Amino acid sequence: MIKVLITGASGFTGSHLVKHLQQNPELRIYCVNSNKTYDDSYVCELTNYESVDNLIQEIRPDQILSLIHI
Repeated sequence: MIKVLITGASGFTGSHLVKHLQQNPELRIYCVNSNKTYDDSYVCELTNYESVDNLIQEIRPDQILSLIHI
C-alpha cells in the first residue's frame, strides 16, 4: 500500500485529486487541511517545523503532494 500525504486537500484542486485517488485501492490517502474534512484528515500548522515533523513521523508517507494555494 502506498501512503500519500496531500496538503491543501480541502481546496478546489486538492478535493478533486483526493476523490480521484481514493478510487485506487493501492493508495492510502492522508489529508492535511485547515479543518477535518475527510476521515483521514489531519489539522497541522504547516509553518511549524515540529508539527510537520510529528505528522510525517506518524504517517510515514511514501509521497507528499503539496496543493496549498493551487
